[in-house]
Amino acid sequence: MKNIPFKLLLVLSLVSYFGCEKVTWLPIQGDIEGFVTDNNGQTLAGVTVTASFESPTEFGQAEMKSSTFVTGPDGYYRLEDLWDAVQIRAEHPGHELTSVLVELKLKDQSPRVDFSLNGSPFIQGLTFSKTNLSVTSGILDSIQFTLEVTDAYNNMLGDYQSNLLLENGSGSTQAIIPGTIQSQGLDRVLLQGWITSEDLVSGTYRVSAETLDPDNNSYFLTTDISILAE
Repeated sequence: MKNIPFKLLLVLSLVSYFGCEKVTWLPIQGDIEGFVTDNNGQTLAGVTVTASFESPTEFGQAEMKSSTFVTGPDGYYRLEDLWDAVQIRAEHPGHELTSVLVELKLKDQSPRVDFSLNGSPFIQGLTFSKTNLSVTSGILDSIQFTLEVTDAYNNMLGDYQSNLLLENGSGSTQAIIPGTIQSQGLDRVLLQGWITSEDLVSGTYRVSAETLDPDNNSYFLTTDISILAE
């Protein structure tokens, strides 16, 4: 019978021992990074991203620690020197707080975790009674427009501000027409306004729209719609 090397015997003994006993895993350290956007896909600046986790100490016990990062205009964050199971939350005024638990792993010690926060308004619809406006006949003419705004979350109560913007051929804003709230529910607002022949001179105007919610979160809509004033 051949002699079994001592090192092999040692390995076999350890495998046998740990196969019968509870294995204590070493803590895993890592970093987490990602981007924060709103529900419209726009990057959010000023988001406070906080990580809470248990960090090992030299005495073999764990202590609670936290790490915080505030996003810039690109919505990017990075949290470093984290341990094991990390609870991450993203907070921004006027947006719904979002939290997620991330488990660091040996094969993935620097995972990417992106956040999308509900709270920004969205222009769901923009319709017109017509798109031709008579401005040279001497008779007052008008076009009615309707804006439908959806907003899933607000911290504050209040009115929405929405405007229709008409841009002339040179790229300058010729007129800003406010919309008036017709109805307002928990997550939907309907606004209406009028473009009159007194607002424009002859020409073609490209249409865009903007809205601001009670939390001062905004949304800007660029369209392919044109108003012909003749």
